Amino acid sequence: GGQFEIKGSIVSQEPLESIELVANGTVVRKLALESRRTSAGAYQSELRMTLPIEESTWIALRCFEPRSGGRLRFAHTAPWLIEVAGRPLRPRRHEADWLVQRVRDEITRSRALLPGTAIAEYEEALRIYEQIARDAR
Repeated sequence: GGQFEIKGSIVSQEPLESIELVANGTVVRKLALESRRTSAGAYQSELRMTLPIEESTWIALRCFEPRSGGRLRFAHTAPWLIEVAGRPLRPRRHEADWLVQRVRDEITRSRALLPGTAIAEYEEALRIYEQIARDAR
């Protein structure tokens, strides 16, 4: 496997409570970073970490800033996709199983409401999703 380096600055109105690193939809690290006051009156936190990467994955960062009155300001980056040759991104078993069940439920609900061609499309989608579920991790 390899290492993916993550580094950057986060500027906020108030000091951050925490930053989360999300990989494939799961929080893999939660950090409490030191925020320093800038000359403009904002707060800046520096982030630098490495993440071991064994297979293709997506990552994102989430930041939490406590506000007055018990409120919390939240920010989320767009995801970054890291591709590892020969190790494609695969769905997790519970995600694929949920999707299969959802399509089955929709077929049951819609069978009396939709024409046969529409049900056939659902059934084809179900076959595809069942294959994805068999290959899920």
